[in-house]
Amino acid sequence: MRFVGVTAFGVWAVVVLTIPGFAISQGKGEPMTNKTKIFKESFIKSVKYCASIHETNMVEAIALFGQRESSDQKGKCFLHCMLQRYRLMDKSGNYIKDKFKPFLEYIPASNFLMTIKDNLRECMQVSEAETDACSKAYKFFRCFYQRGAAKKTPGSPSTQDILPADGF
Repeated sequence: MRFVGVTAFGVWAVVVLTIPGFAISQGKGEPMTNKTKIFKESFIKSVKYCASIHETNMVEAIALFGQRESSDQKGKCFLHCMLQRYRLMDKSGNYIKDKFKPFLEYIPASNFLMTIKDNLRECMQVSEAETDACSKAYKFFRCFYQRGAAKKTPGSPSTQDILPADGF
């Protein structure tokens, strides 16, 4: 059995990115809302589901974002599967635009959410020319990743001292 990595993706960081810095209340002591809890649980199940179908994992899929182009079809199809699970894209690779607003309501207020909201229209357009559904999903996620990474500034969570996990 493969290890299914779930990482604090912070941007998707995204998306997906997620990927699941968006499913956690950012470690600021805010209580997790019921919607956030539901989303976090469904996200983890979706990662496992898509990873088992496409024989890959979240860590391998996220590694795609650092590449200008990728030939990793399994990773790309994993991302397409994730979009399908949340009804954001259909089997053929068409965006289901009326599902994005309800989806975003489940993501806690965070830099991740702002990155998605600020770039959703443009990332959809960037990937629209793709005819292959998996490649389209990859370009969609990669767009958010690149835009989120470009916005990192001094003092952002990625440059602050990180508190150790309990017991370490």
